Amino acid sequence: MDLKRTYINKIEDGGVERVRLYGEVSTISGGSSSQLYWFDFPGELETVISRSGNPWLACLAPLAVTIGEPLHLCVPVDPLLRDNIQKLMWIWNSWYPELRVVPILAENTELEEQPSLTRQASFFSGGVDSFFTVLNSSDREKGERGDKIDDLLCVWGFDIPLNNRKSFFRLVKSLKQVATTLDKQLIDVATNIRITGWRQSNWEKIAHGCALGAIALALENRYAQVLVPSTISWRYLSPWGSHPITDPLLSSTDTKIVGDGSDYTRFEKVERIGSKAIVLKNLRVCFESRSDQNCGTCAKCIQTMLMLEVLGVLEQCSTFQSSSVELKQVAKLNISTEFRVRHFRAIRARALKSGRTDIVAAIDKMLTRSRWKIVAKNFKNAIVKKVKQWQAMKLEKLFEKFYSRISIATEQEFPQLHEEFVSWLISLTDEIEINRLEKLGYLTQYKEFFTTSQRRYLTVKERQESLNLMEKISTGDYSPERLRSLLVSEVAKNGYDRLNDLTDLVDLVNCKRFVLIGCGPLPLTLFYAYDQSPTLELIGVDIDASSLSIAHKLAKSLRLETISFVNKDGSQFDYGGADIVYVANQVYPKRPVLNQIAKTADSDVQVVVREPTRLGELLSESVSQQIPPQFSIVRSGQENKHFLSLHLLLKIKAI
Repeated sequence: MDLKRTYINKIEDGGVERVRLYGEVSTISGGSSSQLYWFDFPGELETVISRSGNPWLACLAPLAVTIGEPLHLCVPVDPLLRDNIQKLMWIWNSWYPELRVVPILAENTELEEQPSLTRQASFFSGGVDSFFTVLNSSDREKGERGDKIDDLLCVWGFDIPLNNRKSFFRLVKSLKQVATTLDKQLIDVATNIRITGWRQSNWEKIAHGCALGAIALALENRYAQVLVPSTISWRYLSPWGSHPITDPLLSSTDTKIVGDGSDYTRFEKVERIGSKAIVLKNLRVCFESRSDQNCGTCAKCIQTMLMLEVLGVLEQCSTFQSSSVELKQVAKLNISTEFRVRHFRAIRARALKSGRTDIVAAIDKMLTRSRWKIVAKNFKNAIVKKVKQWQAMKLEKLFEKFYSRISIATEQEFPQLHEEFVSWLISLTDEIEINRLEKLGYLTQYKEFFTTSQRRYLTVKERQESLNLMEKISTGDYSPERLRSLLVSEVAKNGYDRLNDLTDLVDLVNCKRFVLIGCGPLPLTLFYAYDQSPTLELIGVDIDASSLSIAHKLAKSLRLETISFVNKDGSQFDYGGADIVYVANQVYPKRPVLNQIAKTADSDVQVVVREPTRLGELLSESVSQQIPPQFSIVRSGQENKHFLSLHLLLKIKAI
């Protein structure tokens, strides 16, 4: 996926000036079309809105791991945040093996002295967690810690949809009164990300914490620290989108993001704040109503009402329509998560202590009704886990079988066996299976063997294809349709077709000199470039003289006089005058070649390299994490499923 550009515009909303941060996002799975994601803020914050890639890295990470596409950003990111997000991806992967750890393709921001920031903010929805954080912080201010919260951040577009304008502005009015009372400033933010392709990522499991982090980082020039009110307690940790372990990983060098309140359970929070008038007048916990109102009938509303009831303050809470809980309704509730069960058990314990046997009886009925649902759910999960373990064992045996067979294959047997292995790799779409291979270390342990095998295979197939082509060519006339129709093997046809997105990345029409490093015996990339611009000077460079000889004979038989060949190592070639340099997938190692390009090429040279996608790293070297500092990644192309790789366009940084 690709963050193509970002920009900031002023807008007017109901006569109020706002400032909106836009990001244009495209994904391979979504085709060629792009979507605009946006966050908007009060107009007076225009000067502090971040121009970096930090908010976009936090925002797009959940979608990238969900769809399994490398994350390319057109704007630089903080090195600390990049490392943090990579760690976050591995945590998600350990929680949910179907999520894929993907490379982050972006420049690093230059570390400069920044003015010292002192302001602190906290997200604030008017719920139990957010009220606890801001009131607990006010208590700490009176002590030695001095943890003053300056601003409260509320967000439109999360639980209240953008089409429910009246509800959000009623909420803002209520929260502004709270902020004024507490001597804070309310900052209302809006975003459309939940109505874009971003919604493919699971909101509860991974995405909502990153959405909060993106907003905090969009204001990184204003805040030294932003608090995220914690949903879960240290005592009952479980995977969740906002988590005391993962929230801090959204921090950058200048802005620290901290999960707050994990030292307390939800009931303990309600105990501490439930008697305060400001809470009882403004408490809002419901997300199912999709408005600023508490529905009073969902599990979360009933849970909160029961907590207030056993504490003796529900009658004073004006945000619930009823001043009492209908216990028949409690008994009929069906809950299916241990997370929710724990809350009701805490209420039961307090109700029993307070002599509220009616509440105890209602909760007991509810827990009995729900127990079988939870048992069935856990049983189903256990069966699925066993099946996946059995599938994983089969996977390991199959992988090792391919390795053994290819290791001892004869020259005649080798091509077919390698083709079977690559076809099998391409067929692996189950993230559980792929993660299993990674965790077993197969993707590193066998990498050298299979990359060598892939080079050997391509050399054999390309030599054979070139010789077949020379036999079939009856005239000296050349046309791209004629060449494409002459290709015999699927490898050659796919090799030609994978170049179709090259014209979207570089300007071949106005290019004068095109250099291909690692051309091999079948230089399809040169032929493709010729099709786009027949007058283009094309140079094929390869270290293997025998392969180069075959490529030269093929080009000569096609009477392609603008193509020439040089027998040289790409790390020693002089790239002066080249407009475009294409580094083939099987060139190894690539970094010395890129260093030589940076040293000898013109500053405006366009460099294209092939980057393997995940399992493709078994077949060729990954370059994205070892690009020399002289280069920046401009954009990426579309993944080719046959070669498990994609194009990366690099340019030399301006000095």
